[in-house]
Amino acid sequence: MAIAGTSVRVYTLQCAYEMGESAEYIAENRGLPLPAVFEALAFAYEHPGEMDEIRRRNDEAQQYSLSLLPVNLRRASKKTIQADE
Repeated sequence: MAIAGTSVRVYTLQCAYEMGESAEYIAENRGLPLPAVFEALAFAYEHPGEMDEIRRRNDEAQQYSLSLLPVNLRRASKKTIQADE
């Protein structure tokens, strides 16, 4: 689900907020009205199952993409991902 009139996904905003970005920062840096950010965050927290499913699908897609890389690049990518977590 995206913010109306944009391609910004609710899940993306939820992740940014969980990583420590304030709602004000998210709004300013993504060119969104602050009420839209609050509405998106409310939706995300009211629909945890949907957000978990998106996270699961993203993780699967990431693992598939990694599996297509040459071994050395795959190892380096996995190290980077682990360091970011």
